[in-house]
Amino acid sequence: MKNIKTIMLLCISYFISRVIFYYMTSEILAAVYQGSQYFENFVYYTVFIGQTIVIFIAFNSLFKNHTNDCIIKLLWMIYFALMAVLLFGRQYIGENMNLSISGLLDFNRMNMLQIALNFILFLPLGYLLRKLPDSKAIIISILLVCLIELIQAVSHRGIFDLVDIIVDELGMITSFKFTKTIADNRSLQCK
Repeated sequence: MKNIKTIMLLCISYFISRVIFYYMTSEILAAVYQGSQYFENFVYYTVFIGQTIVIFIAFNSLFKNHTNDCIIKLLWMIYFALMAVLLFGRQYIGENMNLSISGLLDFNRMNMLQIALNFILFLPLGYLLRKLPDSKAIIISILLVCLIELIQAVSHRGIFDLVDIIVDELGMITSFKFTKTIADNRSLQCK
């Protein structure tokens, strides 16, 4: 009976994901994806699969089912593969430095969407830092974001952008603080 329930939840997750992907996710990807055309299909399929898994996990949580650790590991693998392609899968970029933070004040739709997606894409990394003390988590997240931006600049596969550093760091620290607060509250409830 449990297998039938899991299959049903997977099917429902797939169809909901298809609708969301068709009407929203693919439109967002088409608007903001700046990578190489060679990776475009990979990005679309990976995002669709990841989105479907997230919806499945959400349904599992609603019905109080335990989510298999293999599914969580698969989701992390998809996340890291997607991040690698999004961060370093672009075509060669000649001029690749932006040391201005004026992009934070540019409220046009495309810029705000790019900032929001950068923020969201770095949220999972903050979760991985949740067991560290605040000072170590902040230092590691700053170093990680700066390293990513530096690799993009040196490889000419992205832009060393101060706005990206600020937004990515905010995403990681927001997630770190949120998950750490939840963990602290759970430990207080158990006492």
